[in-house]
Amino acid sequence: TIMAGRSTEAQHTKRQEVAGDEDLFYTEGLEELLEARVKIAEWSIPRANQRLVKERRARADEDPLEYEDRVDRFCTFLQRSMVAEVSQVGDERPLTQGKFSP
Repeated sequence: TIMAGRSTEAQHTKRQEVAGDEDLFYTEGLEELLEARVKIAEWSIPRANQRLVKERRARADEDPLEYEDRVDRFCTFLQRSMVAEVSQVGDERPLTQGKFSP
C-alpha cells in the first residue's frame, strides 16, 4: 500500500526536521480524510499506470505514416470547422481578435 511504512512518530520527527523551530503553516486534516485520500490513491494510481502503459504501447506500435495521416486529417478538420467571427486590419496586417469599446 502507499502509506504502509508510515508511522505517526516518524512523521512527527520528519516534520520537526523540515520545519526546524518554525510552527506548521498549515492545519492538519482529520485522519478520516487522510484514509480516504489514501484509498482513492490506491484505487487510482494503478489504473492510471495501466492506462499509460497501454497508451505507450499503442504509440510504439503505431505506423509513423498512419500517425502523420491522422494528424493531417485532424488539422484539416480544425481548419474547416474554425471561423473568424471578428476580423480587423491593423497597420497593414490582419488581426485575429477585435474588441470594440462601449
